[in-house]
Amino acid sequence: MSDIDYTRYYKKWHTDTPEHIRIMKLVYADMLGNLLPQDKSIRILDVGCGMGYAMLALRDWGYENVEGIDVDFGQVQACLNKQLRVTQTDDSIAYLSRLPSAYDLILALDVIEHIPH
Repeated sequence: MSDIDYTRYYKKWHTDTPEHIRIMKLVYADMLGNLLPQDKSIRILDVGCGMGYAMLALRDWGYENVEGIDVDFGQVQACLNKQLRVTQTDDSIAYLSRLPSAYDLILALDVIEHIPH
């Protein structure tokens, strides 16, 4: 698994306070808007789910099958503390390769900003 403590770095900008979680849900509502499928039973995976804010928003919106994966132990624990279904993995590509066609929608909202332009 990763030697980097992403949780400590991530907490420079994010907290698990109810107010911050509420704000982050609004951010994801604005970001995803009407892009999500109507079918609330689809299987959704959030790759690099971080502290789980997008997953919380999806759950609030009625999506029943939301899962996440992340490399960081602390962030996985933060998600598990929120009763989110999250798996720690050090290789997202290998994880996805073992589950072809398992998901109807895959998000990478907390990953995309790390990819160089």
